[in-house]
Amino acid sequence: MMAKKLAIFLFNDDEMCMLHAFLYLRELNERGYEAKLIIEGKATVIPLKYAEGSIVSKHYK
Repeated sequence: MMAKKLAIFLFNDDEMCMLHAFLYLRELNERGYEAKLIIEGKATVIPLKYAEGSIVSKHYK
């Protein structure tokens, strides 16, 4: 059986979009999908904003 693979693209730095992307990725991975997040454009500031100590930092690796 072929593995189920998905990519989610995040293009903006809106916190709600980012949080939903992380939650959706976690849910997909828990269901057996190989899901990855691709960060582009304004969203590239996310690693700087949420590097440590935030609610989403444990999901961002």
